[in-house]
Amino acid sequence: MEVLWIPGELDQVGRANLYNHVRELVHEELHRQAGLMRERITTYGIIEEWTEPDFDHYREKGLPKLLEAGVKNVFIPSQCQNDMNTWGLSNMCCNVDFKISETVGEDKLKKFCQAAKAGGVKIEMWGNTVISTTTERFMHRDGRKKGIEFLPFKGSIQEVIAKAESPFIRNASNAIEADHYTPRFCALNLRDKDIREYWLKQWKYFH
Repeated sequence: MEVLWIPGELDQVGRANLYNHVRELVHEELHRQAGLMRERITTYGIIEEWTEPDFDHYREKGLPKLLEAGVKNVFIPSQCQNDMNTWGLSNMCCNVDFKISETVGEDKLKKFCQAAKAGGVKIEMWGNTVISTTTERFMHRDGRKKGIEFLPFKGSIQEVIAKAESPFIRNASNAIEADHYTPRFCALNLRDKDIREYWLKQWKYFH
């Protein structure tokens, strides 16, 4: 977007070239910072449904069909605690915490991944760097239950946020940035040491 506002006279081709240059620079820098190798996109399979997942069913019925088709990468959505599988709210993209949901079943997910690995398939799980506004709001409780079975505070993203110096990305008005899901998301500040360490620790555990 910022390419559109760069000073100077550029024709359509020049602006397109500048856009591609900036995109390449950003991609290269992000991969370098994360210690990732840039790879070509490959054909992949998707196992995704916007209800409670059944990884035993996926392992027994879905995965064999993908293996038979010669697929080497399989994408699954985030299986972390989210608004949908934890509170029954929309939607699955809104993380409650970076922990595998009980409705998913960590053992079931592990068996699915092991079966995929045995078949020469790599599983890639989607994720993001935000939490649900529900999680942020539930941090400001008065100590009384009042009908909500709050998740444990100790060892959670809430505990990390509470001790972090600057847990969220904020705009010029000091409001928490919401990425593209206003008012569902609270964008986490990965420049904050506590937030970054927790996020990386959980994703390394998933891996």
